[in-house]
Amino acid sequence: MATARDAAPLTELAWDLLNYHAGLTPEGTVPLQTYGEFEAVWAPYLHDFLLEPDSEAMVAELNGRLVGYSLLALRDRPPIFVGPPDVIIAELLVAPEHRRAGIGAALMAAAYEWGRKRGAGYARLHVYEANADAMGFYEHEGFIPHERVLLKRIDGGDGNG
Repeated sequence: MATARDAAPLTELAWDLLNYHAGLTPEGTVPLQTYGEFEAVWAPYLHDFLLEPDSEAMVAELNGRLVGYSLLALRDRPPIFVGPPDVIIAELLVAPEHRRAGIGAALMAAAYEWGRKRGAGYARLHVYEANADAMGFYEHEGFIPHERVLLKRIDGGDGNG
């Protein structure tokens, strides 16, 4: 689990994640120009996320260095659906140089265990369809397509994001 000393390396990894996703699909990502702008947005987001009941940040370290993280939340299903709550994997990132070494799988296993201990029946996440590596990883983890998230720009800006 993350501690206060993980804030700076977590922010650096999250910055990498934002830039990676902006390269895949800029629609829906915030066009931040500098790391400082990102840090000003990310720090309160992470703080507020972790203040939510049943939320957690998991970290993976290698030789004392943070190389991956996941943000987890337990969420009840809407009352029209029957069943236990879901563990939401809001974010998952492994530093590029440490991918395909079992770190992502270890973070996922920790997420499943965290959810099971809190009564979750399913793990749920969103992934960009353009992110072929992540899609393959999650399929290997046993995730199946369940719903589709659609995005439409309504503020008059260019593009669909």
